[in-house]
Amino acid sequence: MRRSSIAFGIILGFAMISLAQAEPKPFPDLVPAKLKVYVGGFIGSRLYVELDNGDVHVRQYEDNSLKKVFTVRPTLEAWTKFVEEINRANLYKWATDYPNKGVYDGTQWSVELEFDGRKFKSKGDNNYPTAGAEAQPTNKPYPQGKPFETYCAAVSHLIGEDFN
Repeated sequence: MRRSSIAFGIILGFAMISLAQAEPKPFPDLVPAKLKVYVGGFIGSRLYVELDNGDVHVRQYEDNSLKKVFTVRPTLEAWTKFVEEINRANLYKWATDYPNKGVYDGTQWSVELEFDGRKFKSKGDNNYPTAGAEAQPTNKPYPQGKPFETYCAAVSHLIGEDFN
């Protein structure tokens, strides 16, 4: 009986460690190794933002025409603010996909980040995370609630232009 109690305790300990490691944690206050984000739709404005060797490249399209291209090199303070804002948006808790089945137009978005080997991806199609800690999807009209607005504001502050 004692051996089974010890074995159960060991198994329970490993299970608790696994759960703690699986729980999403805020991103560290570092410059990301990767940043690749997009927001837009088939009609209207589309923005692509990508980090490359310390520079953040931005391409803006209006309908199908390239409207603007520019590059910024964010300061360490700008990166710190970016990380604070995406953590405030609970980005690290967002689901991998926020689909809106049967809808083929509207706003699509995606985000890919990597911090210190930790990779994160999320995307949506006219669907966004809610403000709750569980970041469940909602298809309220764009722009919708706080998490997505806070995330867009973080990117906007980083590039010095509206990202939405």
